[in-house]
Amino acid sequence: MIKGRHRVSTPAAELELRWREADDGATDRPPLLFVHGVKAGAWVWELWMAAAAARGWRSAALSLRGHGQSGGRERLSRWRLRDYEDDVMRAVAEMPEPPVLVGHSMGGLLVRRVLVRSTPPAAVLVTPAGARDGLGVTALLARRRPWQFLRSLAFRSIRLDASDVFSPALPPAAAEAYVAQLQDESPLAQLEIAFAPRPRTAGCPLLVLGAGEDKLVPPVEFPRTARIYGGGCVMFAGMGHGLMAEGFWDWPLATMLGWLDAQRRDP
Repeated sequence: MIKGRHRVSTPAAELELRWREADDGATDRPPLLFVHGVKAGAWVWELWMAAAAARGWRSAALSLRGHGQSGGRERLSRWRLRDYEDDVMRAVAEMPEPPVLVGHSMGGLLVRRVLVRSTPPAAVLVTPAGARDGLGVTALLARRRPWQFLRSLAFRSIRLDASDVFSPALPPAAAEAYVAQLQDESPLAQLEIAFAPRPRTAGCPLLVLGAGEDKLVPPVEFPRTARIYGGGCVMFAGMGHGLMAEGFWDWPLATMLGWLDAQRRDP
């Protein structure tokens, strides 16, 4: 059983897993495995992990290699999506039982790639990049932030500000504190997010949580992703890309946990 902060050895790096038991000690539900997006780490899931624990869910949050407190930061520019995918598979293997996979943004793409290799109890994609090739995301970045688009083409980590990630509903101080923790991302992974083909299989119940005011992924992509995977989609009007830390972050979390409980009742 993973407890507290745990290190997982891989051929390339030591991976950080942050584990949280259910507050009531319950083990009747499958654990949740949270996978972060670009420029982030396991820390982005703290609010959701604490609230899920209060509702009887165990969870772990992974920092991909080169992120958070995982090893491999000195080789960040070398990592590709297939490396991050391997990290998720390694974390799955360390869990006490097959976990529900929850991925945000790039993490949503990684979850979809992992679904080709394993079948979890369920999967939740939080404001994921589109199920089609990532041209919509690329066009949106090029239009809103042309200099950041050029940075990605020049194999440099893009920069994000608070308005890219959050809606105006989140107090500016909280939004800036979040963005200040973001780090560089692998330029190779960035390009793959934009141009790599998307896997199109699920094999398990799947839910997409979308944001109506997303500035990084066109909101129209969220229901399209759900349709391609035969899953459901819930849109949160007035919320931005970082649903797990938005001003009303508990709304999407409650929706996710309610949906998961329904899957257990009606498999």
